[in-house]
Amino acid sequence: MQKHVKKKKVVMVLDNASWHRTKKLEWGNIEPLYLPPYSPDLNPIERIWLNVKISFSSIHKALNKNQFRRRLIKSLRFFFENQEICLSICGGQK
Repeated sequence: MQKHVKKKKVVMVLDNASWHRTKKLEWGNIEPLYLPPYSPDLNPIERIWLNVKISFSSIHKALNKNQFRRRLIKSLRFFFENQEICLSICGGQK
């Protein structure tokens, strides 16, 4: 990159998890933009996680870590393969 070209500023939207706010993070040209506390309606992925939890993990209890991992992957694949459901849950449009 040429010296006279400035780095582009990147804004990353984050929730208020403690690991997002640790002083050890070096953001560089990334500007963190934190969502207000207790605002899952502003973070669509929270709706997906809620549906994963309700649809898959609450019905079938995992007996071990590998079984849990397999069920989580199966749950996430369902949403990746059914994007229209994912969009409807998140309030997006195709």
